[in-house]
Amino acid sequence: MKKFISIFLVAIMLLSLLVSCQKPEEDSVQVRVAGMKGPTGIGLVSLKDKSENGKTSQDYDVSFYQSAEEIVPLLVKGELDIAAVPANLAAIQFNKNNEYIQVLAINNLGVL
Repeated sequence: MKKFISIFLVAIMLLSLLVSCQKPEEDSVQVRVAGMKGPTGIGLVSLKDKSENGKTSQDYDVSFYQSAEEIVPLLVKGELDIAAVPANLAAIQFNKNNEYIQVLAINNLGVL
């Protein structure tokens, strides 16, 4: 009887080890990106196209706006994850909301 119980416990341990080794399903995260129409947003056109064709690792929702004044309220409310805005506007928003706004990179023509 002891032998049966020990074999049974070893089998349960091996089974639990095999179950825990399964690769978890990856959830696709939607990244909300905003840019301005015109030369400022040209760098985001390729990202939008690749995302729509399923060629990116994440799902990017790229939106274009006429001016930076339309982007700032969305950024402050937390409705955007990434925003391409002029450097002076990015500096002002960073100084006002530095606990959750970070400067990522200088894109082109002074756009952060």
